[in-house]
Amino acid sequence: MRWLATAIGVCVWAAAATATADTTCKESARFVAEGSASLAPVAECGSYILATEAAQSPWSWGSAIYRGPLPASYELSLRYTRLTADRRPVEFHLPGGVVLISSRAFGFYESEAQFARDSWTKIPSHTNLREHTVRIVHKQRHAHVWLDGKLLGDKEFRDRGASRVLRIGLKGYQGVRARVLLRDVRVRPAQ
Repeated sequence: MRWLATAIGVCVWAAAATATADTTCKESARFVAEGSASLAPVAECGSYILATEAAQSPWSWGSAIYRGPLPASYELSLRYTRLTADRRPVEFHLPGGVVLISSRAFGFYESEAQFARDSWTKIPSHTNLREHTVRIVHKQRHAHVWLDGKLLGDKEFRDRGASRVLRIGLKGYQGVRARVLLRDVRVRPAQ
């Protein structure tokens, strides 16, 4: 009888969670996997596990692209946790450039020459193996990036690019299926 009560309780809880998820999912961003990467939705609304393809090239790569109209000025917010223990960054590809957040450092990538000049900025006591909240506000060419509620940095991308694409990506070691948990992913017009 005890197992029956537990099973009923779990079913009621799951049904309540589904009902709650139905209303909040409408506000969540929709991403789809690119290429041979995998993107698996998890039970929490707007949440996914993104995995690389485990290629035998120098690194494995995986990305997910935002499906929906991207406003001229927008805000991307999410929580992420790297599920594979390496120092490689989680990448946020914006029109005109990339925001890279690795364990211990972050950087803005616009071109090889720019990145060689500006390189990485250290983040003391940071690891991608714990959950972090990222908020990126991209207005016109200017991107402001917050990590766990603190302004991490900002960058004006010179070339906004013809492509209005927003993607989240990551690299892994050669032959390894690197993974990241993305939670509560939202894209909305910037205020």
